[in-house]
Amino acid sequence: MASFIDISDRKQAEQALRESEEQLRLSLRAAGQGLYDLDLTTGDAKVSPEYATMIGHDPATFEESNAKWAERLHPDDREKVYSTFDAYVRGEVSGYDVEFRQRTSTGGWLWTLSIGSIVAHDADGKPLRMLGTHTDISRRKLAEEALRDSEARYRRAERGTNDGLWEWDIASGEHYFSIRWLELLGYLPDELPNRLETFTERVHPNDFSAAWEAAERHLQSRQPYDMELRLRHKRGDYLWVRSRGQAEWDAAGKPVRMTGSITDITERRRTEQALRESEYRLGQAIRVAQIGIFDHDHRTDEIYWSREQQIINGWCEENQRVALADYINLVHPGDRERIAEAVRLAHDPKGDGLFDIEHRIIRPDGSLRWLDTRSQTYFEGEGTARQPIRTVGAVLDVTERKQAEDAVGRARDEAERALADLSVASARAEQFYRLCEAAGQDIGISRLDGTLTYMNPAFRTLLEFPDGDDVTRRAFWELVPSENHQFLAESVLTQTRETGTWSGEFDLLTLTGKRVPIINTVVLLRDPDGTVFGYSNIATDITEQKRSEQALRESEERFRAYIEYAPTGLVVLDENGRYVDVNPASCRISGYDREELLRMGVGDLTTPEAKAESRPSFDRIKQDGAIEVDWLLRQKSGELRQISIAAVRLTGNRSMGFITDITERKRAEQALRESELRYRTLIETSSDAIFLMDLTGRIRAANPAAVKMHGYSKEELFSMRMQELDVPDDAANLPDRMRRLRAGESLTFEVAHRRKDGTTFPLEVIASAVEIGGEWLVMGFNRDITERKRAEDAIRESEARLRIALSAATAVAFVWDAATGSVSRYFSTEPALPMNLHAPESVAAVRARVHPDDREQFDAGIAACLADGSDYRNLYRVVRPDGTTRWLEEWGTLESDPAGLPVCLTGISIDVTERKAAEQALVEEKSLLQAMFGSLPGIAFAFDQSGRYVRWNHNYDTLLGWSDEEMTHHTALDTIVPRDRERIAAVIRDVFVLGENSTELHALRKDGGELPLFCTGVRVSLGGEPCVVGFGIDISDRLEAEAALRASEERLRIFIENAPVGVAMFDRDMKYISHSRRWLTDYGLGDQNLIGRSHYEVFPEVTDQWKEIHQRCLTGASERCEQDRFERADGTVDYLRWEIQPWTNVTGTVGGLVFLTEMITDRVRAEEQIRLSLREKEAMLKEIHHRVKNNLQVISSLLSLQAAQLTTHPAAADVLAESQNRVRAMALVHETLYRSDDLARVDLSRYIGELCGFLFRSFGVDSARVSLVIDVESVTVSLEKTIPCGLLMNEIVSNSLKYAFPGTRSGTVSIRARMQPDGRLSLTLADDGVGLPADLVIDSTPTLGLQLVNILADQLGGQLTLNRFGGTRFDLSFAP
Repeated sequence: MASFIDISDRKQAEQALRESEEQLRLSLRAAGQGLYDLDLTTGDAKVSPEYATMIGHDPATFEESNAKWAERLHPDDREKVYSTFDAYVRGEVSGYDVEFRQRTSTGGWLWTLSIGSIVAHDADGKPLRMLGTHTDISRRKLAEEALRDSEARYRRAERGTNDGLWEWDIASGEHYFSIRWLELLGYLPDELPNRLETFTERVHPNDFSAAWEAAERHLQSRQPYDMELRLRHKRGDYLWVRSRGQAEWDAAGKPVRMTGSITDITERRRTEQALRESEYRLGQAIRVAQIGIFDHDHRTDEIYWSREQQIINGWCEENQRVALADYINLVHPGDRERIAEAVRLAHDPKGDGLFDIEHRIIRPDGSLRWLDTRSQTYFEGEGTARQPIRTVGAVLDVTERKQAEDAVGRARDEAERALADLSVASARAEQFYRLCEAAGQDIGISRLDGTLTYMNPAFRTLLEFPDGDDVTRRAFWELVPSENHQFLAESVLTQTRETGTWSGEFDLLTLTGKRVPIINTVVLLRDPDGTVFGYSNIATDITEQKRSEQALRESEERFRAYIEYAPTGLVVLDENGRYVDVNPASCRISGYDREELLRMGVGDLTTPEAKAESRPSFDRIKQDGAIEVDWLLRQKSGELRQISIAAVRLTGNRSMGFITDITERKRAEQALRESELRYRTLIETSSDAIFLMDLTGRIRAANPAAVKMHGYSKEELFSMRMQELDVPDDAANLPDRMRRLRAGESLTFEVAHRRKDGTTFPLEVIASAVEIGGEWLVMGFNRDITERKRAEDAIRESEARLRIALSAATAVAFVWDAATGSVSRYFSTEPALPMNLHAPESVAAVRARVHPDDREQFDAGIAACLADGSDYRNLYRVVRPDGTTRWLEEWGTLESDPAGLPVCLTGISIDVTERKAAEQALVEEKSLLQAMFGSLPGIAFAFDQSGRYVRWNHNYDTLLGWSDEEMTHHTALDTIVPRDRERIAAVIRDVFVLGENSTELHALRKDGGELPLFCTGVRVSLGGEPCVVGFGIDISDRLEAEAALRASEERLRIFIENAPVGVAMFDRDMKYISHSRRWLTDYGLGDQNLIGRSHYEVFPEVTDQWKEIHQRCLTGASERCEQDRFERADGTVDYLRWEIQPWTNVTGTVGGLVFLTEMITDRVRAEEQIRLSLREKEAMLKEIHHRVKNNLQVISSLLSLQAAQLTTHPAAADVLAESQNRVRAMALVHETLYRSDDLARVDLSRYIGELCGFLFRSFGVDSARVSLVIDVESVTVSLEKTIPCGLLMNEIVSNSLKYAFPGTRSGTVSIRARMQPDGRLSLTLADDGVGLPADLVIDSTPTLGLQLVNILADQLGGQLTLNRFGGTRFDLSFAP
């Protein structure tokens, strides 16, 4: 049986759904939008086909996810997109609306507007789902980018020319001032209104009339408008500008617009002012510093000599005309050749023109002066045509300095010679050695209070501690973040104190404050007594581990809403153009709410004109199914907006339209057109030459100024490369500049260009690379700086004169302005002067640098000048910032106004530190020389050509007995024994002729005796007279030493020849110097004479290994071997002991080697027999110890059996048990020796452990109740001391185990042994039990055990003491 159900409604719904989806697809395609549905929990997304096709993918295969979308984002947009999305999801902003670029399937970038909304949350309010749209906004972005590029070109052009542009609409009165125009005057964009008063209110009052008249002449008679005037800067001062402009006239000749620019020429004006001030300062500096100036014109051969120069030269007649040759005649004959050569080099066209020399002149009055002359020669022409045209120089009289230097030099030479001779007799070299340490793991150690005591280099590096930082000034707490201090104190340190160690993670702070995560192991540190004294920290840096544990954010990009969240307006229209449905964006764009729009039609939202013009386009939708049209929308507020409508036809005579507000895009396009117009205006009207060229230098574009400046037509320039305009030197630099420009640099540099007529002129160029149409081009702004260069050359020439003048005196010019109280300095050539050039400072600041001891004198010098107007002169010290001190000498002149009030003080500061140092050094050198003269260990003397003594030291009296009075009547030969006088007279004559000599002689004592001396003498000038200065050293000891040396060498020769062992001495070439007879005998060399022969010739079989040993020893090493195998040529084997030592000469260097060899074959063979015998005896002795140990164990076993049978006599059984323990203590000694390699001494630590273990087992002691602590150093005890020591310990420990812990009492038995500095062993046996009876006297105890203790202590030769505090403790000290 069949049944039927009516499904008409379902089918109709399905059809409606299909139609709706088709309508939506068509609408989205028309609007250029894609939809997405994002699952915020998984990051997966469902998207519309338009979403995929928008970025070039096939919708059938395209899959979207949060991660894939993130990969497509442009790197520069990611941070902005992520932060916007996160802020929306967290609820910090009300909507998600962001623009970004994403990569398409072809590799390009698509500008996208993403708008979305969260549409689902879970019960906790956590976002689950997000719906939204992607809209292609590339067209708008391209318009904006084009506008930015146009504005950037305009800005580059404006900045390249450094000009500010202005525009005057004469008809409307409106003005435009470019951003650069405002910047030049210190204002921000939009800070000043665009009106005429902005300009007129800032013109300097003295320039206003001239500026207005120049503008009127240009507008009325079309005369060029180009003038210089001053404009007020925002900070209040005035800038000098060059203002240029060009008007436009209508057909009737009426001016309608004027466009122009201003160029900042303040620096040029300042340069001109500086030139005038420089000339003034030059004159003042020259006069007060007494520096001579000369100026030689090579073309006319005329020389200008300043008045100061004439005074220096000694010419009395003012303005005396003197030729160069006449001046050369003043030069000292000894300096003329040197001066002539220096002048020739300075005038050589191939040289640099510099002349700098110190020389002497002889004035007309016969006086000699030292001059420091410096000059610069200038040339013209190139190559072989280059010739000197002018020489400007300065001269400073340095006679006083040279005299001081000469005096110091002479004194220093005398002192150095004396010291050098003394050093020969007494100097010895010292050697130093360095030790290096290596660091371990990352370890730090601190005290219990946290103070650091050690930090190894690895830990220092981890925490960024610099080398040399004293970590002991820091606490470990400083390295831990403050929020972790409680955790460190309560958890880490508490556990460490309880368990001894802690390991875990926490952060440390580096010295720069950076956090470093670590795994730290903290260990409690104890000293040998168990006392806790600190912590050790072993750290492991886990920064990288933490980074790897940091998970990436999931699902950071979320999509927005469906159509209701679209960024564009979405409307549905009926066939009459009435609104059927609208989305929120439509409301935002129109300004109407939803209800208002649903009562309106599209024609209600525009002007009548726009409605009529657009009607045909809307009618076309019925035919074509879709349209796209730009339209004018009138908002509710009345404002007109440009919109773009993309509409598609829907079923039921309806249509759906997407509305995009394109007002900003249209404005950007309009702004682009205006920007391009301003750009062209700037380029065309600029007075600077502007070029556009490719990276090879080919000129692509040039403005009219470039054409006019270079004399070429525009067509000629376009056929040229920039290299053809550059002079050769600048053309060579073009490839490097192009490379730097292509790398993104903006360059400013100066070049010289060649005009069409062949003349050259200088340019300042500002260049940068720009990308136009996918091609990199270079835009260059070239400013003619001919006038600036002329001004700079003029001021440089002026300043050069002053610098040359002042450099001769290492000086700086200064000006004190009385009105401001400030001091300015100029032209310093001496970096040592502690002065801030050109930066004015107060007199107080200057005075603060004056040495405290000189400030009163400094003040007095200034006060004296101000009081009477006399020339200023001062001499004082200044302290530089680094703490060093310099001497300054100053001269100056005071200028006053007509009322007599001071206006300024102009002068020169000269660094005279070297002169003062020379003067001081002269005093010190004289004192030093006098002190040295008097303190020399031998005799010191000076005598003139007649032999008469002019100076002598006190040793003439001490060593020779001649008094000062007697020396005044003696000559040099009088104090020499007669037999040496003729020879010494010849030596003295040689000294006066050759300059120096030395010899040995015998001085004559006053008592008639003789004193052998080694004397050295040099010729010097004392008081202008030639003299001999020298000293003599007593060589009595040396002569005795030489005699002793000869005797010693003879003894050494005899010793070596007769040495009982083989001895050979070699030089550095391993040639024999000497050898013993035994050497020849031991090596079978017969009676050969080996002296002078090579060791390798005598023994050709010497191996490379032996040669390496020889070479090591020649570097200072020593080698030895107590026993070495020696195989002779006949095959027999001997044994020898050898040693190789380097020997050193008197200079301390290795002179060769000494070999000592001894044949020990008989001894080696005898020792081998002894070793065999000893091994047999040791085996026998071990067997004896084994047998003794076994016998004692048998005795112990018998005692044990006997005690077991005495069940009815427990006291007797105890006695036998004690005896058994004593036997066992002795048996343990023999057992230990049997197992040991040393049969004479016993390892005490091992023995005590075994003995106490036996006793604890014997008495059945529960180790949980009574514990044993053994703290014994590694000590061995002799056999004869071990047995009594073991028995003593057996008695004391047994007594503790039996009586110290009755019942359930617990405690500790401890044994401690330490070696004392005196070589005795300190042994302590203690327990913390009930203690011995108070009335027990250890020396008279009735018990056998304690009696044995006293007996055994005496047997050990030890000192035994008893301490009853806190239990029982026995202290025993004996020699082990």
